[in-house]
Amino acid sequence: MFKLSKKTEYGLLALQYMQHNAERNVATVREIAEFYNVSQTLLAKIMQSLTRNKIIESVQGAQGGYALRQPASEVSLAKVLEAIEGPIHITDCYQNNDCCVRKEHCTLRHRFTPLQNGIIDQLQTMTLADFFKE
Repeated sequence: MFKLSKKTEYGLLALQYMQHNAERNVATVREIAEFYNVSQTLLAKIMQSLTRNKIIESVQGAQGGYALRQPASEVSLAKVLEAIEGPIHITDCYQNNDCCVRKEHCTLRHRFTPLQNGIIDQLQTMTLADFFKE
């Protein structure tokens, strides 16, 4: 089954929370975790990854937390998914061409190529603002 991981789901929930509460400027891991009833520990790790990949920024101080680094309309869904999960691919052979012992006789990779490219194109053109549009 093709589905997003829990890490990706939590990351998107956190970004949605920050976008919908943008007037407050920052959100804490604790408040996001409590709002969505998700693991605070896992969410903190995801927020670190989003910070490292320059999607959000950490705001220090007593009123600190995390904030979107740029408007949601300027952040692609692909960038977010890659920050959390790594390169986007639907089979392992897209990540590493040498990993498959069947590559000499297998034609699946070539059959999946249009689907792989379509998914990546869609994720690159869709922004967080598009994704969270109500």
